[in-house]
Amino acid sequence: MKDYLERLMHFCAKKLGKVVYVGAGAGTKVVGLCDLRPRELVAIEGSDELFKALHRKLKKHENVTLINKWLFPGEDSSGEVYFYNNPRFNSLEKLHDLLQGNVKLTEQRQVEGISIKSMLSELNASKDELNVLFLDTRADFLFLESAEGVETLSIFDFIICVSTYKAEGCEKVTDIKSKGFFQIPCSENSEFTVFQRQDDIIELGLQYDFLIQENSALKANLTSAVESTADKEAELVSLRDQLQKFEEEFMSSRNRFSETEQNLRGQLKESQDENTKLLTANEQLLKEKDELIEQRDNHQRHHMENKQWAESLNNNNKETKAENRELKTSLENEKSNVLKLEKDYASLLREKQVAEERLSKTERISEMNLKLLTKSQADVDELRSQLREKSQRVDELILLIANLHQKLERASLFYEDLKKTNPELLQESL
Repeated sequence: MKDYLERLMHFCAKKLGKVVYVGAGAGTKVVGLCDLRPRELVAIEGSDELFKALHRKLKKHENVTLINKWLFPGEDSSGEVYFYNNPRFNSLEKLHDLLQGNVKLTEQRQVEGISIKSMLSELNASKDELNVLFLDTRADFLFLESAEGVETLSIFDFIICVSTYKAEGCEKVTDIKSKGFFQIPCSENSEFTVFQRQDDIIELGLQYDFLIQENSALKANLTSAVESTADKEAELVSLRDQLQKFEEEFMSSRNRFSETEQNLRGQLKESQDENTKLLTANEQLLKEKDELIEQRDNHQRHHMENKQWAESLNNNNKETKAENRELKTSLENEKSNVLKLEKDYASLLREKQVAEERLSKTERISEMNLKLLTKSQADVDELRSQLREKSQRVDELILLIANLHQKLERASLFYEDLKKTNPELLQESL
């Protein structure tokens, strides 16, 4: 679209003046027009959702006027609007054929807006500049068919209908010659329908009609003045020459128009090819955008999972540290118990040694008493029996100490039992 408008500027040899874009949408097509530096670009979009995207894209450009209102043909400032689940399809006319199966009509209501006549009447368009109106809406035929609207549209040099959709029960307007606009022929698959205001051709047509009428009058006068003077004949020849010149000028103008029409067709075909490439590239970019969005969502989901996993590990780590501190405390307590048992074991060994020494001393005393006190044999035997029981108890004590070394947690209890079962050993040690 941008290249096509550049060729129009070159063809007309004019700078770009007022550019009005009706149905600007999200601004995808309008952004390129800003690079042509028009004196003023007026972008009109009724959908609130699309207008937000349009404002983001065009707010940095100068000489741009954004209007978030519904535009109605003629003098109407309100009308019925059809709303769909996809705001790109919102229109003044109901869709006749939904091109995409998931597009559905959601609402149909009366909406306040502005009329195209009142909006365009406030524009200060200069005839020395190229003024262009873009109609990118399925209801473009309403603006072109409206008599009041078309008269107001005469401030534009070109009217370009961008939308390729048709409304229910209506066909696009293809010719508005009665209002001074002629359609420029385009290829069958063209995305544009272009109308040009051609004041020169209209003026030449009026001159041609006048000359035809004048020629008829001259022929009638020539029939009635066959016998007139040579001056009359010379005047008639002069009039014929003038008529021929007018006809040659008209034919020359028509040939120039045909050449211009062919050039515009070639340029329009190039623009269509470029637009097809741009649409393909746009679709590829949209696919890449969707893939990037999916990758971003997956990355965020993995990030949240990793975060939850890290928090769980941190909690487990804290619990493990607490358990380790408890185990460490328990281990230190066990160590202190082991040291205490080892001290008790050493004390028992010393007591055993003292008992053995006393036992040996007692045996020596017994032998001496045996020799000296023969009468006390029975007492000695009894004493020996007691000594043997004590020796047996000492052996049992050694066994208990060995078991106590293997089972440290039960050593203290065994020791207490030993003191209870052998009180005489404690008394002897004392």
